[in-house]
Amino acid sequence: MHAVVIRFTINDRLALPTELAEVVRDASAAPGFVAVYGIALGQDQGISILVFDSEVSASLEALASRVAEHRAVTVATVEVGEVVAHA
Repeated sequence: MHAVVIRFTINDRLALPTELAEVVRDASAAPGFVAVYGIALGQDQGISILVFDSEVSASLEALASRVAEHRAVTVATVEVGEVVAHA
Protein backbone atom coordinates (compact mmCIF):
# COMPACT_ATOMS: atom_id res chain seq x y z
CA MET A 1 0.00 0.00 0.00
CA HIS A 2 0.97 3.62 -0.58
CA ALA A 3 -0.34 6.89 0.82
CA VAL A 4 -0.67 10.41 -0.48
CA VAL A 5 0.03 12.87 2.35
CA ILE A 6 -1.26 16.39 1.75
CA ARG A 7 -0.34 19.13 4.23
CA PHE A 8 -2.44 22.28 4.09
CA THR A 9 -3.31 25.56 5.75
CA ILE A 10 -6.96 25.99 6.69
CA ASN A 11 -8.33 29.25 5.27
CA ASP A 12 -12.02 28.79 6.10
CA ARG A 13 -12.77 26.52 9.05
CA LEU A 14 -16.54 26.65 8.45
CA ALA A 15 -16.26 25.52 4.80
CA LEU A 16 -13.69 22.81 5.58
CA PRO A 17 -16.06 19.90 6.37
CA THR A 18 -18.09 20.41 3.20
CA GLU A 19 -15.07 20.77 0.95
CA LEU A 20 -13.23 17.80 2.48
CA ALA A 21 -16.39 15.72 1.99
CA GLU A 22 -16.02 16.39 -1.75
CA VAL A 23 -12.39 15.22 -1.62
CA VAL A 24 -13.47 12.06 0.24
CA ARG A 25 -16.12 11.39 -2.39
CA ASP A 26 -13.62 11.81 -5.24
CA ALA A 27 -10.93 9.74 -3.53
CA SER A 28 -13.25 6.86 -2.73
CA ALA A 29 -14.16 6.58 -6.43
CA ALA A 30 -10.50 6.41 -7.53
CA PRO A 31 -8.96 3.08 -8.61
CA GLY A 32 -7.16 1.29 -5.78
CA PHE A 33 -8.72 3.42 -3.02
CA VAL A 34 -8.40 1.98 0.51
CA ALA A 35 -9.08 4.84 2.96
CA VAL A 36 -8.85 8.59 3.48
CA TYR A 37 -8.35 10.63 6.64
CA GLY A 38 -8.67 14.41 7.03
CA ILE A 39 -7.06 15.72 10.21
CA ALA A 40 -7.15 19.26 11.62
CA LEU A 41 -3.96 20.16 13.47
CA GLY A 42 -4.93 23.14 15.55
CA GLN A 43 -7.04 25.95 14.15
CA ASP A 44 -5.18 26.65 10.92
CA GLN A 45 -3.22 23.55 9.83
CA GLY A 46 -4.31 20.16 8.55
CA ILE A 47 -3.27 16.99 6.82
CA SER A 48 -5.07 14.54 4.59
CA ILE A 49 -3.86 10.97 4.23
CA LEU A 50 -5.21 9.04 1.26
CA VAL A 51 -4.33 5.33 1.20
CA PHE A 52 -4.25 3.26 -1.99
CA ASP A 53 -3.45 -0.35 -2.81
CA SER A 54 -0.40 0.48 -4.95
CA GLU A 55 2.12 3.18 -5.75
CA VAL A 56 0.57 3.56 -9.21
CA SER A 57 -2.86 4.28 -7.72
CA ALA A 58 -1.39 6.68 -5.14
CA SER A 59 0.35 8.66 -7.86
CA LEU A 60 -2.90 10.11 -9.15
CA GLU A 61 -2.08 13.81 -9.38
CA ALA A 62 -5.73 14.58 -10.04
CA LEU A 63 -6.62 13.98 -6.40
CA ALA A 64 -3.97 16.36 -5.10
CA SER A 65 -4.99 19.02 -7.59
CA ARG A 66 -8.63 18.51 -6.56
CA VAL A 67 -7.73 19.42 -2.97
CA ALA A 68 -5.87 22.50 -4.22
CA GLU A 69 -9.02 23.76 -5.98
CA HIS A 70 -10.87 24.39 -2.72
CA ARG A 71 -10.92 27.81 -1.11
CA ALA A 72 -11.08 26.38 2.42
CA VAL A 73 -7.46 25.21 2.21
CA THR A 74 -4.12 26.15 0.70
CA VAL A 75 -1.98 23.10 -0.09
CA ALA A 76 1.57 23.30 1.25
CA THR A 77 3.01 19.91 0.24
CA VAL A 78 1.96 16.66 -1.43
CA GLU A 79 4.03 13.51 -0.90
CA VAL A 80 3.59 9.85 -1.79
CA GLY A 81 5.08 7.16 0.44
CA GLU A 82 4.92 3.46 1.14
CA VAL A 83 2.74 2.38 4.05
CA VAL A 84 5.13 0.40 6.25
CA ALA A 85 2.77 -0.31 9.15
CA HIS A 86 -0.96 -0.29 9.80
CA ALA A 87 -3.56 -1.95 12.00
